[in-house]
Amino acid sequence: MNTTEQLTAFKAPFKVKEDVEDGIYQELDEQIYRLLPFANYSAVKKLALGATPAHYRAAHRGDDKKTKAKSFGQLVHNATLMPDWFAKFHPLPKEIKRRVGKEWEALKEAHPDYEFLSAAEWNKFEAARDSAYTVREKILEHPVAKNFLAEFYPEVVIVWTDKETGVRCKCRIDVYSPQRRLIADIKTTSKPNPYMIAKSGYYLGYHIQAAMYTDAVQAITGKELAFWFIFVESEPPHLVAVANGHDAFDERVENSNPGGYLELGR
Repeated sequence: MNTTEQLTAFKAPFKVKEDVEDGIYQELDEQIYRLLPFANYSAVKKLALGATPAHYRAAHRGDDKKTKAKSFGQLVHNATLMPDWFAKFHPLPKEIKRRVGKEWEALKEAHPDYEFLSAAEWNKFEAARDSAYTVREKILEHPVAKNFLAEFYPEVVIVWTDKETGVRCKCRIDVYSPQRRLIADIKTTSKPNPYMIAKSGYYLGYHIQAAMYTDAVQAITGKELAFWFIFVESEPPHLVAVANGHDAFDERVENSNPGGYLELGR
C-alpha cells in the first residue's frame, strides 16, 4: 500500500498499525502523514529533552505552537523542494468582493485546485513567497548544498519498526537521494555561525533527528546513507552552512559528545 490515493481512503481513527506497512512512501499528503499514529522525531525529542507525555502528544498531533519562524521555514521548504506548490495561490478577482455568494461558488467550481486570497492576504503571500524564493536561490548557489538537490525525491515518508523496542515510527525526509547515497534536512536559522548552529542543535534535538532518519532508511533498505543538514539564515544575507548530521559537534562545548550527533542521538 504505497500510494496517496489508497491512504486518503482512511479516516481517523483507523487501524493504521494493520493497514499501513513498513516502507517508503512518495507523494504522501502531509495531512495524511499527520494521521499516522506512529512515533516521530518532532514528538520523541520532546520526551528525550525533558518534556512531559502531554507535550509529546501535542507535538505528535501538530497542536504545538506555530511560530512565525516555523511558518517561514515551511515556505522555504516548499520553495526549495516543491516550487510548483506556490502556483495554486491566486488573488481574488476584483469583481468578487467577498468569498460568499453565487459568483464565489462559480469561481471555486471553475478552479477547484486554486486557493484565492484577498488583496491583503495576497500582498503578504507575495512578500513571503519572494523571500522564500530568495533563500532557495542562496541554497542552490552553495557549492555543496546544490549537489544534494541535483537528483532527489522530496518529502519522502518512511514507516518502520524500531528493532529494539518494537515501536512503530515514521519520518518525513526533505531530501532522499539513494542515487547519491544521502539524505538531507533543510533548516532555517537565526545563527549564521556553524559553531553556534552545532551548539544549539543539541538543545533543539537535531542529533535525535539525525539518528532516527538514518535508522529509518537503514531499517527499510539495509543501507546507512549519509545525513546532512542544510542550514540557511532566515534573514538577509541568508548565508548557507552545510553540516554532517552524523559527526557534527562543537568541541568548544564542555558537554559536547565527541562521537557526534548520530551516536548521541541513538
